[in-house]
Amino acid sequence: MPLPDSDQTINWNTQPIRLNIRISKNTTFWWKGHLTYTNEDGVTADIDLSDATVKKFCLESPGGTDTLIELTNLTATGKFEILIQPADIAALDEQDYRYDCDIVLPAGNATFPAGASMSIFEGIATVSADISA
Repeated sequence: MPLPDSDQTINWNTQPIRLNIRISKNTTFWWKGHLTYTNEDGVTADIDLSDATVKKFCLESPGGTDTLIELTNLTATGKFEILIQPADIAALDEQDYRYDCDIVLPAGNATFPAGASMSIFEGIATVSADISA
């Protein structure tokens, strides 16, 4: 994304965030993340998502059915946790499945300060935890 020359509002509904996760049928899965921006000087800060009134993300199953999962503990600075319960993926036939997930905040617009570049879910390399059944 090019550096904007004025404040820029991103609508997550039109620009979904792609996330790859591997989950098992009988596993409760925690995922933590946050939204950040980085300015031209390399200074990062959390994005304020306090106006995001619908705090969910969309989990698309192999059959094309979307499962909305609540974002919990969403703070004003954009940090959040996602909890996937076993019931959310009980319809899966396989022991586990790799999802291509679109993270969608339907009512969540975030304004980036001028000169900022976007860094989504910075630091999620630690997401690859052991979540086998």
